[in-house]
Amino acid sequence: MENEDLVPVAVFTLPDEARMARSMLDSAGIPAFIEHEHIGTIYGGVIQAIDGGLPLLVPASRLDEAREVLNTPVPEESLNEQAEAAEKREEQS
Repeated sequence: MENEDLVPVAVFTLPDEARMARSMLDSAGIPAFIEHEHIGTIYGGVIQAIDGGLPLLVPASRLDEAREVLNTPVPEESLNEQAEAAEKREEQS
């Protein structure tokens, strides 16, 4: 993956939504990165007006798999677990 292009799998207006999706992909073993993540955290909704949102990037070779993960319905209990994992990850960075 070192030289592989990253492509957007989704674009989010809220940093928390982007982090939740990244957590889902991480749980599935798919590397994911939020472009402009820190700007979105600092300026919140302003990022949407500046840049069209927060793109969630994945390796091009994993795009279809990432879409499938993000489009799979998730039970509420799993969402809560993923939200907690995303919060812990954010605290560590």
